[in-house]
Amino acid sequence: MRKGKRGMKKPSVSALAGIELQKRLPNAKVVYVSATGATEVSNLAYAERLGLWGKGTDFADKDDFINKIESGGLAAMELVARDMKAMGAYIARSLSFEDVKYETLEHTLSDEQAEIYDKMAEGWQIVLQNLDKALEITGQKNNGNAKGRAISQFWASQQRFFNQILTSMQMPSVIQSIKNDIANGDAVVLQLVNTNEASQNRSIAQMEEGDTLEDLDLTPRDILMQYLEKSFPTEQFEEYIDDNGNKLSRPVVDSKGNFVQSKEAVRMKNELLSALGAMKVPEGPLEILLNTFGTDVVAEVTGRTRRVVKTKDPYSGKLTAKLENRTKGHVSADIKAFMDDKKKILVFSDAGGTGESFHADLAAKNQRHRRHYLIQAGWRAVNAVQGFGRTHRTNQKSAPTYILVTTNLKGQKRFISSIARRLDQLGALTKGERQTGSQGLFSAKDNLESSIARDALAKFYKDLVHGAIPNLNAVSVLEKMGLKETLLDEYGNLNEVQELRDTTKFLSRILVLDSKLQNDVFDAFSQRLDDMTELAAKNGTLDVGLENLKADKIEVVDEKVLRIDENTGAETKYIGLKTYIKNIPLEFDDIDTTLKSFIGFFKNTKSGNIRAVFSAGNTTLENGDVVEKYRLRTQVKLKSDTVLKDKFDKGYWEKVS
Repeated sequence: MRKGKRGMKKPSVSALAGIELQKRLPNAKVVYVSATGATEVSNLAYAERLGLWGKGTDFADKDDFINKIESGGLAAMELVARDMKAMGAYIARSLSFEDVKYETLEHTLSDEQAEIYDKMAEGWQIVLQNLDKALEITGQKNNGNAKGRAISQFWASQQRFFNQILTSMQMPSVIQSIKNDIANGDAVVLQLVNTNEASQNRSIAQMEEGDTLEDLDLTPRDILMQYLEKSFPTEQFEEYIDDNGNKLSRPVVDSKGNFVQSKEAVRMKNELLSALGAMKVPEGPLEILLNTFGTDVVAEVTGRTRRVVKTKDPYSGKLTAKLENRTKGHVSADIKAFMDDKKKILVFSDAGGTGESFHADLAAKNQRHRRHYLIQAGWRAVNAVQGFGRTHRTNQKSAPTYILVTTNLKGQKRFISSIARRLDQLGALTKGERQTGSQGLFSAKDNLESSIARDALAKFYKDLVHGAIPNLNAVSVLEKMGLKETLLDEYGNLNEVQELRDTTKFLSRILVLDSKLQNDVFDAFSQRLDDMTELAAKNGTLDVGLENLKADKIEVVDEKVLRIDENTGAETKYIGLKTYIKNIPLEFDDIDTTLKSFIGFFKNTKSGNIRAVFSAGNTTLENGDVVEKYRLRTQVKLKSDTVLKDKFDKGYWEKVS
């Protein structure tokens, strides 16, 4: 799906084709969609014949259906899938993941790696500071479009850069783990999103006379250099008054129609290019892999049309760089070499792995157990899931082991979170149960884009600005994240803007902080997320989707038919259940008495019951009176009552602690 006007989602080309196909074949009994059917509600927009919206339903049209189901969260998505499957209108088949194993490999950055990361973060900070100056010097700060374009391109480039850097930095642990796998007789498959081929080709094109392939810079540094070259603001702008008396801004052009460049901004750009060009940056993950194991061991299944590899000279024994052209024939030969057990390692990208199979096929010579490393998650769950399927197929000797690779740097949560959220939705919309999407590879805590995570982020920002987070200076942190101007007003107060709850932007922006500050910021946010999740669980407000009802005893106390479908005869029933659950005593030590809302322990002089009493905010009565509320925690875990303060004060309560 792609965005349209006002953020509405338009059907993709494939979805439009599906809609057109249904119109041309109105009598077709089945619509078959291969691969992944739906990772979000809007992906069901093409399925007009399912009868999810329109006449006879609770939804006026597809937009009404999408908006209401999305607002209902994952539980609503699960219900949609289960109802469709119950009616026989929708089938989503997938291979069982019962035998698949899951692991997480976390690489701890070495002191040298942490120092390199901090230097790179410092480099981007320097560019950010100079960006503000350049916008001021060129007058582009007064032009909303020009300013917004320069800033958005900066943050997009920064995100791509650190995605590549984090993937490269975790490779030492990956390399060691691969060596162990090969020694244990396993076959290794690595999954990544992109190969950074565009940067490689630019480096080759920029080679001058006397340069050698050994001199090529095959690192993600080019992403930063390209931003400075192409997007750093150097064009001079001027203000003018239009025919209606409005003050506007526009670029300055000379007599020949060329844009005038600000000499000061150009000087700043050149100085940045010179200073940052010497920054130490690790090579890309593909280069590290090929340099370590060699092309005789590694099968590369990517979209690269050429690559620079190091080969051993048969006479001198020295490693020399060589430029190799790659065709589809080379890719096919590498896949065959892997499946014939001639190459122990296979690495594939989104562009190269589509439609291919790398599983332990009983018809292939290489039936070794597959160790499948997700070294670069990317942002699209569809691609991640389809990538998993390359090593998990029918007719296989053994199911694979999936290994999610991360670093101890908290900013990497940005890339994990996007996939976790999409996989939750994928499971909810195809199986009616969110857990089937992630298959155990991601947990709920990895989803940092939920409503409770957004609430936690807003609390983090408020606490940060109010000085409630030790060792974190609000102005300094927000300035480095490029959020000071957005979140703070001229007096240093917090603005009520949507960025307060934008976890995606938050997770992207902390990548540009040095490693220690980045972890401190994320830990402060994570602590609030944990606290709010725990509180929601205790209060019974945590969205955990559809769950199996568990109790010591369950009785059916009521059952009646609410609706019978005219076409299928399917019945919608209401069933009332009575559950019996043993009380779990709540210990005094389980109560957090350090909370500001905690008032004390009170005993009811009539019944003798003890309650932990908390302030629960205010409520407005029908007559307009604003009164306080108290929340009374009972001696049974996860149970509490809320009463008005006036009623509590008039009750038979005495404070005991």
